[in-house]
Amino acid sequence: MKRKFEYAVRTIDDEIVRDGLSAISKLDISPLSRDNYAVRGGVAVQSYLPSSRRRPTTDIDTVVGDSLRRKSDFITFVKPIVEYLKDNKFSIKTFSKESRSWLIHATINGELSNEEILLSFTRDSKLSYDNKRSRRERELENARLKTVESRKDVYRVLSTEDIIVQKFQRLSEILNDYPDIVNSLSKYYGEMSDELIRETMNRLRDTREKLLKDPDNKKLDSTGRAICDAYDIRILFEISGINEQYLLDTFPLWPFDHISREVKRGIIPIIHGVDGLEKVLISNNNQESLFPRASNGN
Repeated sequence: MKRKFEYAVRTIDDEIVRDGLSAISKLDISPLSRDNYAVRGGVAVQSYLPSSRRRPTTDIDTVVGDSLRRKSDFITFVKPIVEYLKDNKFSIKTFSKESRSWLIHATINGELSNEEILLSFTRDSKLSYDNKRSRRERELENARLKTVESRKDVYRVLSTEDIIVQKFQRLSEILNDYPDIVNSLSKYYGEMSDELIRETMNRLRDTREKLLKDPDNKKLDSTGRAICDAYDIRILFEISGINEQYLLDTFPLWPFDHISREVKRGIIPIIHGVDGLEKVLISNNNQESLFPRASNGN
């Protein structure tokens, strides 16, 4: 199976991505999956943004409120999705897995068609899921409802605060391994101009083209991911409403203790203007959260 960066990048302005979101919306048909999922990652970010600010991505990534350890559990969970796709002339090419995800690769108009979508779903061991259960339940409780554009289908998406913290954590992991990448992120410490948005899209396009020629270049792959995360954090913070207290209370739920203080201090400016962020992230990682609900203004 192809690696993720080998798939075409798309936005939710593309009909085939809307097909994927319409399929995911069918999870609310089944009692097993109803209210038990939310789209995350790049497509989740796009769901909050106008078309001109949407960064293309390769897959629709969905967080699930169950561990889905066994393949049979996964196939049962996604049954409404598969039925919708087949009813709409998609072929389910593969059910497969990555280290922490189940994948559905669906194509339309033949095996060699570029009309394909990749759907990803979280997969956890029992121990891993038990350790993150309270965080996962909180994420799903605070998820938002979005309507697939030009359609009536409604899907669930993580709150902007949960997206931001998740991306901040992944970015910190990348910089912990490749600290010098931080030098390419300083542009995201200020406001997002139209010029910077265009430059970001060009940088990501160029990085992807290089990666296709050098697919085992882990640092290049990490650089692209870091740019994506920095852009997503900054653009969400500027355009969407943020509940700052909910944001602050989310950070202690994610693993940051093993990340160096230098790395954390180096990327805090991406979320500038939130009082108490440095204290929560660096000085007091173990403080208890009050777990307030996120505002409905997102």
